[in-house]
Amino acid sequence: MKKLTLLYIIAMLSISASAQYNRQWIAELSENSSAVITSISPTKNGYQIVGTFTDSIKVDKSIHISNGGRDIFLIVTNANGKIENTICFGGGGDDIPTNILSTDSILITGGVMSCSDSIHDGSIFVRSYNSDSKPEIDVTMPFTGKIKLDMLRFTNETILVGGSVKGSIQAGEFTLESKENEHSFLICLSEQGEFFAVWQSSGTGRHHLHSLDANERNCAILLSVSEGTFITDTFPQMKFGSNGVVMLSLDSKLKPLWSVEAICDGFVEASDISSNEHGYVMGINFSGNVVLKDSTYSSHGVMSSLVVQYDNDGNMIWTSDIDGGYSRLLDIACAGSSVVCTGYHRGPLAVQGDTLCDSGARKTFLLSFDGTGLFEWEVDVNGNDNSIGKRIICDNEGGIVLCSSTTQFTSRNSYGISLASDVNRRTFISKYKIRAEKDDMKTTDSLVTDEQIVFLDKDNLSGNRNCDDFAICLFPNPTKYKVFWTVSKGSISMIELYDARGTLLSKETYEKQTSGCIDMSSYPSGFYIFSISSENGIYYKEIIRN
Repeated sequence: MKKLTLLYIIAMLSISASAQYNRQWIAELSENSSAVITSISPTKNGYQIVGTFTDSIKVDKSIHISNGGRDIFLIVTNANGKIENTICFGGGGDDIPTNILSTDSILITGGVMSCSDSIHDGSIFVRSYNSDSKPEIDVTMPFTGKIKLDMLRFTNETILVGGSVKGSIQAGEFTLESKENEHSFLICLSEQGEFFAVWQSSGTGRHHLHSLDANERNCAILLSVSEGTFITDTFPQMKFGSNGVVMLSLDSKLKPLWSVEAICDGFVEASDISSNEHGYVMGINFSGNVVLKDSTYSSHGVMSSLVVQYDNDGNMIWTSDIDGGYSRLLDIACAGSSVVCTGYHRGPLAVQGDTLCDSGARKTFLLSFDGTGLFEWEVDVNGNDNSIGKRIICDNEGGIVLCSSTTQFTSRNSYGISLASDVNRRTFISKYKIRAEKDDMKTTDSLVTDEQIVFLDKDNLSGNRNCDDFAICLFPNPTKYKVFWTVSKGSISMIELYDARGTLLSKETYEKQTSGCIDMSSYPSGFYIFSISSENGIYYKEIIRN
C-alpha cells in the first residue's frame, strides 16, 4: 500500500510540475557560424556567457576579429538576455575557456592558450574583470604535454584551477609533473593571483577530472579512472580492474578528507558534481552493475544514470536512478535543497521506475529531485530531434538556464554521409522560470547560435547498422587503444576528435589517404565523436573508449 501511495505521489508531482516552468526571454547571436558557447554564470543583474569563435564574431553590430585559431568571447547580458558588453581575447593558436564565474563585483574565467605551432605546449590562464569590464588579474601557468581543465571559484578569497595533465605545469613556485599517464591536479590561487597550494594524483592508471565544486567547508572533485591504481595523500591506494569513478573531497589547503569509489562490471563514467546545503551531489553514467560502497545498482537499459547525494563527511544520504532505454546525464545544478539534472535520452525515460516520456529520436531531459531524493518535476524541453541538454545553471531569481544543442540533417547521400551544407547545427540557451500565476504564460524562443560539432548516435544514420553499408568505416567500437579507419570510395582530408561535451581534443589532416588509425590510449574511458571530412562530405561517428 505504501509503495502504491508513493508511486501515486510521484506521478502527481510529475503531472503538476511538468508544466510549472516557462521559457522567459530571448537574445540572439546572429551571423556567427563558428561561435560555440562553453559556459554561463548568473550575476546579480544578469548573466555572463563565455565561448569560442574563429575568424570573426559579430555581437550587437560590433565585429571582433580573431588573432588566429580559436579566440575567446565573454558576453555580459542583463536579466532579460539583452547583450550589454562583449570582451574578446586570444593568442595565435587555439584558445579554449573552461567556465565563467562571477560575484556581484568580479568576473573570473580560465582556460588554455596553446602555442600556434604546437598543440602540446602553451599556458593555463586565469583572468578576472571588475564590474566595468576592466582587467583585475592575469595569471599564466606554462605547460608542456596534453592538458584539460575545469575551473571555479573556491571561497570568497581563493580560486581553484583543476584538470588533468600528461606532461608538466609550472604554477609559480610549484611544479606539477606526470610523464607516464594522464593524472589529475588542483591549483589554489588567491583573488590577487598568488599561488597557495597544489594537489596531484598518482598511480598506474589514467585519472581524468570531469568536474569540481566547493562550498564554504571544503571542495570535491569527480574523476573517471582507468584500469590500474589511484593514489593520493593519506589514503590507501585504490585498485581498479577496469574503468571506475572516484569522488574525492579536499580541505582549503588541498589535503584529502574522504573518498568514494564506483566500480562497475561493465562501463561507468563520471558525469558531474554539484554542492548544496547537505553536501555534494554526484552523477555517473553506467551500463551493467555498479557498486558504491556496499550497495549495487543495475542498469535497466543500454545506458543508465545515477544521482547520489552525500553529506560533507562522505556519507550517502539518497540515490535516484534515471534509465529506460538509453540515458546520459551530463550536468547537475543545485537550487537550495533541490537537484536539477540535464542530459539526453533515446527511447523511454524512466525516473525511479516511473516512465515519464518516450522518444524515438534523441531528446534533451530536464528534471529535478527534492532534498530527500524524490522526483519533483520534469520539463518538456522545446527542441528538435537529436537534441542534447549540455549544461544548466540556477540563477538568483529561482530561474533555470539550460544550454542544449540540436542537429538537423536535411539530406544524406547513398553512403549515409551528409554534406556540411545539409547539416543545421544550433546551440539553444533557454531561460525557464517557475510560473507564479496561471496567466504567466509568456514564452519566447531562446538564445541561438550555430554549433561546431554534431552529436549523432549510430542508430540514427538512415537505418544503416554495419560497417559495410558506409563508404567510411571505423573499427573496433568499443576500443581500448586504437581506432582504425578505412574509406572505400573517395579519400580523407581531415579527422577531428571531440569529447562528449564538444571539446576538440585532436585534429589530423591528410592528403588523399584511404586508411589509417587514431591512437586513443591516452584518453580516459568514455564517449567520443569523430568528425571525418572527405570529398563526399562530413561523416560523424560516436566511439566508445573502454
